[in-house]
Amino acid sequence: MTFNLSSIQTNYQKYIFLIIGICLWIKIPIIGVLPLLLFVFINKNSKSYSLDSLLNNSILLLVAVTVTLFCCLIDIQADTEQYLIAYRDCNGNNPIECFQSTNYPFEPGFYFLASLLFIICNGSEMGFLLSWSFIINLLTFFVICKGISKNYYALLVFFVILNPAFYLQAFLMRQFISSTFFLCALVCRKNKFTCVLLIFLSIVNHYSILLYLPIIIMQFIDINSLLEHSFFNKISMSLRYLSIILFVFALIYSSYVNQSTLASIYDTINNIPQLSFLAAKSASFVKNQLANIGFLPHLVLLTFIGYFYINLSRDNYINTSNTSLNYRLTSEEKRLDLSILCLYVLQSILFLFTRNLDYLPLRLSLILLSFLGIFFYLPLERKSKLKPPIKFLSMVILLSLSLSYFIYFLQVNSRANPTFNYLEGRVFTSSIIDYIEMAISRW
Repeated sequence: MTFNLSSIQTNYQKYIFLIIGICLWIKIPIIGVLPLLLFVFINKNSKSYSLDSLLNNSILLLVAVTVTLFCCLIDIQADTEQYLIAYRDCNGNNPIECFQSTNYPFEPGFYFLASLLFIICNGSEMGFLLSWSFIINLLTFFVICKGISKNYYALLVFFVILNPAFYLQAFLMRQFISSTFFLCALVCRKNKFTCVLLIFLSIVNHYSILLYLPIIIMQFIDINSLLEHSFFNKISMSLRYLSIILFVFALIYSSYVNQSTLASIYDTINNIPQLSFLAAKSASFVKNQLANIGFLPHLVLLTFIGYFYINLSRDNYINTSNTSLNYRLTSEEKRLDLSILCLYVLQSILFLFTRNLDYLPLRLSLILLSFLGIFFYLPLERKSKLKPPIKFLSMVILLSLSLSYFIYFLQVNSRANPTFNYLEGRVFTSSIIDYIEMAISRW
């Protein structure tokens, strides 16, 4: 999929986005980052690469800092409060001792990183939250998005920050940092040592990454031999139809399931000692419904992405005489595509089966629901069976839906008593000066 940007390639035209972005960023930072990212997308095509690359990276860094401030200027509650208690209790001491001295500890990776940040931030709780979130955003923007797509990384970041679930970094801290390390491992696939190290870091920060064991194994096999094997083609076709059937069944299930039935199922599982730890938190979500969220906007967006994925051309992965030498994917690109497709299928099914259970689907399908924008690279980068006008129109609709969802999220958080209170409810009236003053006052 290509975009004709020739009409806005002259300096005086493309810098309109930069000027508008800076003005908006000063007044309403979380809105101003959007035109700034559009400028980066346009500016990367300029001929003066070295200067523009420096400018683009500086803007990406500015966006990462802005998103970090927004994520952390939130009312302290629930999971965030528990993380801060563990951070204070550890007090920068030996992380192994912190892990062993706790009755119900988090994963060991949390204590190692928390102890390091305690020393760096001199015990500041705000510094801890900001540092943790900044690591997530820095890795997401520079490593993951730029590693996945050199052409459309600015658009991927644009889609990522339009997703409200991405701003829960200070709420689901361990899962976010773990998911970020895991996605980095998929991108750093050429260096096996780095890949293994990142997978290890992701597991020791949250054990839920073990759900992706098949995808982890996929990073260490000969992907070309796998794709060209006739047996794999039969299996992949069967899995494709099975995934569609499971998707439809899970959608029906999530729409009509009786909550009391789910509660009784979790009670049964909870009575089995070996499985009680799996059911404990899930049962809590079922019985103590704080809000029947449903994640309807995410369901619509996931359906759109599924529509694009189903229409991906097989020519992307099976080299034929008609395949251009310039377009043939490397084995590492094929491995990444296959990993992302498997992630989409696995997490979509988990999401649909738990869609009405408060925040449980977010915990089980965090990579898909929170880093949703990253999954847009396939329809942007790869060949599709869709005709170009239909594909372009579909992308415009998808962008419009994402933007509408983001604005709705900001409006909800500017009303009284939101679930997560950002910027003390002053989302549209806080300038960048207000962001900085709030961060300093909480330090």
